[in-house]
Amino acid sequence: MIVYFQTPNPDLVAVQKRLVVWFKQHEFEVDSADSDGEYIIQARKGGNMRAFLGTSQAFMVKLSLSDEPNEFIFENTIGAWTSNLTGVGISAVFTGGITLLTGAAGAAWTVKVEREVVEYLQTSLKFRKVKEIDNTGNATALPSQQPGSSAVLAEQPSELAKPLSAADHSRQKAQDALKKLQAAHESGILDDDEFAKKKGELQAKAQEWHLQFLVQEKSEKLKEALENGLLEQHEYEAKLAGIEASIREQVNAQAQKQRKDAQIVKLKAALDAGILSEEEYAAKVALLG
Repeated sequence: MIVYFQTPNPDLVAVQKRLVVWFKQHEFEVDSADSDGEYIIQARKGGNMRAFLGTSQAFMVKLSLSDEPNEFIFENTIGAWTSNLTGVGISAVFTGGITLLTGAAGAAWTVKVEREVVEYLQTSLKFRKVKEIDNTGNATALPSQQPGSSAVLAEQPSELAKPLSAADHSRQKAQDALKKLQAAHESGILDDDEFAKKKGELQAKAQEWHLQFLVQEKSEKLKEALENGLLEQHEYEAKLAGIEASIREQVNAQAQKQRKDAQIVKLKAALDAGILSEEEYAAKVALLG
């Protein structure tokens, strides 16, 4: 896949660093290099996934500037993992031939990864996709100016756009998913019971999305600390390994507190309405822990 993105004064060094962090967050082994204005990343899965795809299979990404101003090109393919990425050379690595995947499942996995990476570039890094060329060579051009966006390019800062906060990002993703559910309900694809069930499932997923975005934010801060010399490599790896468990514990504790606070509000309303006595109110609050 080849995708053209627009952003003021593209900083490909910063984009490469963000993608390296993204792959590491998703438990890929990653290596990167650059030469003559081209930036490459190779990433491969470990464990059972590596055995399934083949030990040499790597997801390859190349970043380069377009001939058009304020535009860069994202390319990806599947190639052989290279142990000495810098020594071999970018052109040789990226054009050395596509290796065969293990059946349709392997191909589907690759498409899933490339879609997730492109979504990350669009939603988190706020780059505007203007053209896409799929693996069969079919090109899809998007409007260079979308409704209401004529001044966006000029108004954005020249540095890499700052990602949304974890709270904003998870809220936006949940809202987008809810809109799709509502549209399916209104069109008759989902009946009332199905809509209610899927809406409940979505609310459960929203907390997991929030957790993953928090992990992403924290991972990027750790990466910056490593690059700035504030952490040694072993310290960075140790902190990165424990990030999800630590944040999951914090998120669960916060959710538990919110549920308790909401229950107390309901009990207080019952107390004010005379439904509960002071003794009953105190006893029920004590049971909440």
